[in-house]
Amino acid sequence: KKDQPLGDASGEDLVVYATDEGRAAGDQYIALYDLDVGGFRGLPNLDDAGSEGEPCISNDGRFIAFSATRGSGTGSDLYIYDRLLRTVQSRPALSTERDETWPRFAYDSVELAFARRLASGEKRVKLYAPVADTLIALPGLDGPSGVDDDMPAPNVNGSRIAFVSNRAGTLDVLVWNRAGGLATIPALASPGLDTEPALTANGRWLAFASDRPGGAGGFDVYLYDLTADSLVTLPGLNSAGNDRHPSVSAGGDVIVFQSDRSGGGGRNDLYRYIRSNAAVDQPAAFKSASDDIQPYLKSQ
Repeated sequence: KKDQPLGDASGEDLVVYATDEGRAAGDQYIALYDLDVGGFRGLPNLDDAGSEGEPCISNDGRFIAFSATRGSGTGSDLYIYDRLLRTVQSRPALSTERDETWPRFAYDSVELAFARRLASGEKRVKLYAPVADTLIALPGLDGPSGVDDDMPAPNVNGSRIAFVSNRAGTLDVLVWNRAGGLATIPALASPGLDTEPALTANGRWLAFASDRPGGAGGFDVYLYDLTADSLVTLPGLNSAGNDRHPSVSAGGDVIVFQSDRSGGGGRNDLYRYIRSNAAVDQPAAFKSASDDIQPYLKSQ
């Protein structure tokens, strides 16, 4: 991808994602696409040996957090890339002997939510403060022994976190609030698999994927309005294929997602859906023979 000048962390409407373009299938690296200029932003010094994935970008566009296996012998660790300094930061609290996955910045970029696998095997949601390289307590969030809590999606300051848990037997999306504790919302749970949540900065719009009955295909994308306590219709978004891993813009109007629907260029392509005109489009760069997955949208 084309590099940008040193110290450049610009771009308003950016999509960061994982791709194996130009490499063996499954050997993923991180790419950053600017929807406004229709081109890629360079990420010099980010790529390294091993596979990288699950990227997210801070609201100011400066930092990209991602998971990677880099031969340390500790499994999956988390790293933070600084677009201004062009350096990858390895933080001790994010690179332990346990697997750390699914990093998601709170939008103030001061906290980072992620999942860690415990010695006992269960996954737990954690909230990290990069400035102090320490963890922040999340009272009332952890599930009981024997269940997994995974894929956290925080709001602007980590006071609300949506996440996935199997504590009811199948994967459901739960919502934790620092002030009110854990909320189980019927529309976010189903007999199927409800997964891959994405929450806007204001904590209102929650996108997720589900293979629940009544959908258009395998997995479909859903949007829930936490203010109105209702699912929002998304006409024209879902297909007969698997539509999943949504990321939603700050105002809830734009959703970027991955899909293996017919007509794409590879196994999974990226698409953009605009609620205001119920349209799905695909920038030319997103239609490639590579496997392009796990999009995360930064949008003002």
